[in-house]
Amino acid sequence: MAKKRGYGEGTVTQRSDGRWCAALSVPNGRRKWVYAPTQSEVIEKLESLKRSLRDGRDVSAVELTVAKFSQQWLAAVKQSIRPKTYTTYSQLLRTHIIPEYGNVKVTRLLAAHPLALYEKMLKAGKSPSTVLHVHRVASMMMSAALQWNLVNRNILKAIKPPSVPHREMQILSADEARQLLTAAVGDRLEALYWLALVCGPRAGEMLALQWKNVNLDAGTLRITATLHRRNGDYHLDEPKTKKSRRTLNLPPMLISKLRQHRVTQNEEIRSSARGAWQHNEFVFSNTIGNPLDITNLLRRQLRPLLRKAGVRRSVTIQELRHSAVSFALSRGVAPIDVAQMAGHSSVAVTLTRYAHALPGATLRASEAIEAVMLESLTTTLTTMPARPNEAVRAIT
Repeated sequence: MAKKRGYGEGTVTQRSDGRWCAALSVPNGRRKWVYAPTQSEVIEKLESLKRSLRDGRDVSAVELTVAKFSQQWLAAVKQSIRPKTYTTYSQLLRTHIIPEYGNVKVTRLLAAHPLALYEKMLKAGKSPSTVLHVHRVASMMMSAALQWNLVNRNILKAIKPPSVPHREMQILSADEARQLLTAAVGDRLEALYWLALVCGPRAGEMLALQWKNVNLDAGTLRITATLHRRNGDYHLDEPKTKKSRRTLNLPPMLISKLRQHRVTQNEEIRSSARGAWQHNEFVFSNTIGNPLDITNLLRRQLRPLLRKAGVRRSVTIQELRHSAVSFALSRGVAPIDVAQMAGHSSVAVTLTRYAHALPGATLRASEAIEAVMLESLTTTLTTMPARPNEAVRAIT
């Protein structure tokens, strides 16, 4: 028989089926119930409930599991993040976090849980980068739990995730870029490589490009979307930032390459079997009109082309963009113009990410300061009295 508890301490009873239950009155006038197979376990749950009440936390969190809360959190953030980001968060939670401690109550989550998960992932051969992504998603989720008054601290903040080795950005030299474009002559995607190396759009922006956004007579191209693949389907999403929506001015050679690309594409459409060509709006597509797959583009198109060009380094489609931005900066194009071309959110992003492309920048800065100092010093010397004692007499 359970000992009678005082008011505000809750009640503990054993049900006819042998399970134990406890109830506690909460501020809204209702009673919160918890259940457990043993008396000691139900008392532990009751004490946890009372602590939550004292700390001002939502008592409903006592029974809320990580799996259930992850669904609530994803639903809450879905409208404020990009679809691709939402898919990434969902996949990381579903693949790594939920299988390991999805049944753990949010209020009972300990630092030991994610630490054990990270160790297991690394032993299974997962990269430190993947572990870091999992850590960041878990930390964001627990920060939300803290803001929603479900927990009194974010235990992820006390954990240091594994360090990720820095991968040096691969950038083509001007000679390598010329070799690549020479090797691409006659390739059905020749215009894509020209666009990547001359204007530097993001990979997803190029793959989302439609002919309605290209005006070859005016020599302009409008970036209005980015292409992402989710669950096997392709989706056109909003560009990365507000500044990513932009109009690019095309140089004559690129206009010529795009005109030829349009002619070649129309020939492919006419020669294809009736109904085989799926779309005709995408500037760059596969041989039946579907959007290009970024992985296939890299593996089946770009890498063989790099080998044909004699370029030893392995670069991605995105690194062709980095090369274009670096070329522009290294040739003295104003950073604000380069930032606009690249669609960066600010000039600061351009300067921070591509400082390597500004050779002699520190020397130019030092020389400019030195020139000011010398000018100031020269002015001072020319205006000084010829003899110090005359200056003293003038003052007195």
